[in-house]
Amino acid sequence: MEPFLARGSIPKRAAMYNGTKKIAEFTAFGADSPFPYILFVSQKYTEQFLEESLRKASGSDVTIVERSTTLVKYTEDEFEDVIVATVTRMTADGDLEEEIVKAKYIVGCDGVHSAVRKGRSDWTFEGKAYKSEWVLADVDIPTGILTTDEMCVFLHPD
Repeated sequence: MEPFLARGSIPKRAAMYNGTKKIAEFTAFGADSPFPYILFVSQKYTEQFLEESLRKASGSDVTIVERSTTLVKYTEDEFEDVIVATVTRMTADGDLEEEIVKAKYIVGCDGVHSAVRKGRSDWTFEGKAYKSEWVLADVDIPTGILTTDEMCVFLHPD
């Protein structure tokens, strides 16, 4: 947790804007939580810290995170106690190659439509979908209405 806290940004409040007009402000971020704040860390550093933790936990300097790889499907082999995954990978030549990978664990980090989440018919995902679009940006905007200790949400009719 320490590298995330050292590199991250913790806003003191969140504000909602309609154009340049502030229409709401929130300051309570889960007081009943052991982490009563929102922590923003860029994806670059999040990936770096997670990979460092993975290398330390595995006791190896081998890079075990592969990019440009897509999970096609997976099954659980209970006899061998492993996950058997079919993946496709983009080669340096731009071709797709398929590979079968056996691993102790599988982690899905690709959001709500994760192939890992969808791969289990006995997992249910209850809740409602909301039709909305969000953009998250860590940017410097030369304006007088924003402060560095505030998370801002801008509403727009589109």
